Amino acid sequence: MHYAVEGEGRSLLFLSGLGMPLAGWQGIVSALGPTYRAIRFDPPGSGGSDDPGQPFSVADMARTAEALLEALSVERPLLVATSMGGFAALEMALRRLSSVEGMVLFGTASRLEGQGRFQIETWRRLRREGVSPESLLRIQLGATLPPALFADPARLEAMIAFFLAHRDVFGQSDEGFLAQSRACLDFDRDDRLGEIAVPALLVAGGEDRMVRPEEVRSLHRHLRESRFEILPDGGHALAVTESPAMARMIAAFAVSL
Repeated sequence: MHYAVEGEGRSLLFLSGLGMPLAGWQGIVSALGPTYRAIRFDPPGSGGSDDPGQPFSVADMARTAEALLEALSVERPLLVATSMGGFAALEMALRRLSSVEGMVLFGTASRLEGQGRFQIETWRRLRREGVSPESLLRIQLGATLPPALFADPARLEAMIAFFLAHRDVFGQSDEGFLAQSRACLDFDRDDRLGEIAVPALLVAGGEDRMVRPEEVRSLHRHLRESRFEILPDGGHALAVTESPAMARMIAAFAVSL
């Protein structure tokens, strides 16, 4: 497993979304500064970690995270997670009820529904049909970035060029993507949310089309010790496009625990 540990102080474990390597958290980690111990890893099938090589589930991602925490002798981490990583955080909260300090989840619901589910099923089909990496990237960004970014074509094209130039970091094999996306589609914890008593901050992007604010708010209603915040202009990729605001929210929530 490929992982990174930076800083000192309270331990934050970052749990990545579908196809997101640990580098995707860099904006938030930099904004938080060295006063936190930031632990990041590439989930199986992303970045520098190997493809699963077998059927892969969100529970498997949770076990991978737990094994890393054990290896680093980390107790009671604060989980910071997005999308698929939020699913894994919920799984960890169910499995480690007494040893998770809290959770900051953005773009996370208890299961995939509606447009988010349709988008991922469409991306899976395009992968199988051999669509070029650039075309697939453009389609995915169209679904995950906030509308305001599309008013700045130069910035958008620079972002696309950056991701394509660093495919060794941000790229993902077909096998890795299909395994992770299948895990996302299969995840459903609606029936067990009442068991989670971990303090949580749930953040929604007002312009998120993958996990709508209403879905995040629904998760909030089911988690007994949760708070809900919305970034009105944010899309699904809050870790990338709203990293300063997310860092402030994480720091404020950590202080409140």
